Amino acid sequence: LFFIATDSAGDSLYMATTSVATGSGSKSIVTTTATRVPGSPSDVAKIAAIGRDVFMITKSEIGLLRTAYDSNGSITAVSITDISDPNNNQVADDLYDLKDIAAVNGRIVLTRESTADDASLIQVCPGIDDSASAQFFGRVLTITGATKISNLTPVGESLYFHASTTAGSVLTVASPNGAITPLLPAGVTSVGPLRAVNSFVYFAGTQSGRTELWRTDGTASGTSFYLDINGQTSSSLDPIAGLQNAAVLDNTLFLAADFAQAAGRTQPFSNPRAFPIPDATGTSTVTNGTVASTVVVSQDYSINSVRVRVNLTHPTLSNLKLELSSPTGQSITLFDGQG
Repeated sequence: LFFIATDSAGDSLYMATTSVATGSGSKSIVTTTATRVPGSPSDVAKIAAIGRDVFMITKSEIGLLRTAYDSNGSITAVSITDISDPNNNQVADDLYDLKDIAAVNGRIVLTRESTADDASLIQVCPGIDDSASAQFFGRVLTITGATKISNLTPVGESLYFHASTTAGSVLTVASPNGAITPLLPAGVTSVGPLRAVNSFVYFAGTQSGRTELWRTDGTASGTSFYLDINGQTSSSLDPIAGLQNAAVLDNTLFLAADFAQAAGRTQPFSNPRAFPIPDATGTSTVTNGTVASTVVVSQDYSINSVRVRVNLTHPTLSNLKLELSSPTGQSITLFDGQG
């Protein structure tokens, strides 16, 4: 297990090793030890792993490091300084302004965002050797017109992400051969985390001011609106968080959304809290005891009818008067002096 931990030097790469020994009475004693990886920088920002190798970028946003092993199996962190592209250009010279890192089907993918250039992905392909002198191959994939890349999501051999452009955030996919494909129709933007279920990737898409559930099969023609969850003119999904509160379990997508009912259906609201009913006070001048129970309605609705259920416990119900009041102060009497 590798992780980033804050120590006296800063944020360093650590590894946890577990040993099992036999104690008295043949009981197993399990010991876990956390150790700082030798050579680790003190400003590790993010890590990703392929096999037993861990790759890391730093808060300086310059350079790519990795764990390497000597002939005795001892580990150390080293900088990667030699990455050749198919034209024998040195990709390592482009390792600056690095923001994120992900492992995708045996490859490391970095994001680079510079004010002077379009944002880009940098693919790094490790060789079979994980020694300090290992050779790497890679290439730079420019995302034309993009200033930022976010929500890296590996799915199979492909990498999905949002590319921020002047037209908004656009769901995009990078294939193993380096092809970059924007997936959204004109006038649609995407936001938030991506969730993969079977052969589809689900996301929050915004069109004409409404944010709903969309999905893609990794092609532009296979990207489309999927579901209007609440059946209203308002958005079903948060236009900023998207599928932030969502998870996939047993090939099923579970998500938080605005589940307001469609027209013609009943939408219940309630206040489950119990309130004591105070008695009237005074003799010559009587002041009635009153209590209010507030029911919060979270958004606007077109109301055809209202049904009210109240659970009352009182020794003399005929002494009670019950009113329903709107936020504007308009009230209607539900019952008065009826036992």
